[in-house]
Amino acid sequence: MVTTTSYQLLLERLQSLTERAMSLDVPKPFFLTLFEFVEIYDKDERLGPVIKVFNQLKKNDIKKETELGEKAKKEMRQVYKDLVQIKNNEKLLQNRFFQEGLQHFEAYEREDGSIESIAGPIVGRHGCIIHALISIPFEDQELKNLVSHLGEKDDQGKIVRWVFAPSFDLWEEETKYIQRLLPTKVWHSWDKLVSFYGLYKDFEKLRDDKLKKKEVFSVIGLNMLFQELNDIMNYKKDTKRYLREFDVGEYKVHLQRIFTHTKELVLTDLSIGDQQNPTTTNKSTIAFTFNDENTTLAIKDKQIKFKKDTRKLAMLKLLIKKPKGIYFGEIAEELEGVGTDKTMNTKNIYYEACRSIEHSFVKVGIPDFLNYNFNQAKINPTYKKITK
Repeated sequence: MVTTTSYQLLLERLQSLTERAMSLDVPKPFFLTLFEFVEIYDKDERLGPVIKVFNQLKKNDIKKETELGEKAKKEMRQVYKDLVQIKNNEKLLQNRFFQEGLQHFEAYEREDGSIESIAGPIVGRHGCIIHALISIPFEDQELKNLVSHLGEKDDQGKIVRWVFAPSFDLWEEETKYIQRLLPTKVWHSWDKLVSFYGLYKDFEKLRDDKLKKKEVFSVIGLNMLFQELNDIMNYKKDTKRYLREFDVGEYKVHLQRIFTHTKELVLTDLSIGDQQNPTTTNKSTIAFTFNDENTTLAIKDKQIKFKKDTRKLAMLKLLIKKPKGIYFGEIAEELEGVGTDKTMNTKNIYYEACRSIEHSFVKVGIPDFLNYNFNQAKINPTYKKITK
């Protein structure tokens, strides 16, 4: 446990600001106090490991969404290449909608700020491909045959739905799931505080950077946010009028959540304070032990308890048994009998089990115990199992 006076004083300072902010309902003094609170994280390097954990939690939670997004873009790029092969067809050469669809897709690929979508670049790319596809004159049987495999057809052979990027639908589902859970996530609260702090501290720089990149929609949104924040700071007593984004009640929740997690992380010695004596086998590896009887893993003076007879525990045991790594397609038999739903894609099941294991380690300040993706997983070579 951290007992040094410097860390006690740091926590006391954060707590004092938290208590002051929680007692305020008027926007101006509240947000000025909040700015002072976040500034400590910006200036005090001792809180760097805490910020790292917040960011790692976010990375873990959106990992599946990110990977699906990349797969969807890869699938859309292949369709784009196929469409490029027919763009000089005489019936498409003067087809403005078809040509625009391809040109806009190319603009997204350049990532130079020349095109933006309020819904984001993945949805934007998807829309460009659809824009091009629906403009193809399907009375031309040759052209229809070239792209008909990209859609679902009804009994009459008419395309009723485009399915050229299967991962896009999965990405949309995962994005909706993440968005639904956002209000419960500590990293979301951290993102909100950082956005507020950056907006108030460096608005002009943020605006100019986006202008240089020609991100018009982003600049408009940024200006609206700053105008609201500026109004808040100029009205001392009005508690409700200027709160489209910067609602005091919502930001109190974010503030309290961040302080609570910070205090917990610091007091449990999360890469902060007293960490001069980690258990190591040598300078490059970190040792851990696993007690099969009580299903507890010990690492860096921390204990992680795993529930018995679960897929999560079975996956962990298998990873410990095979430190060089496992491929999800090869382990179905070894994990048989641990609650696997046969109707689900087993790769997704094993991926989620790895994500759950990773989350358990992140909670005790170890964000890099596993290396995994949709096909395989292994324990980071930095961590070695030893027997007592």
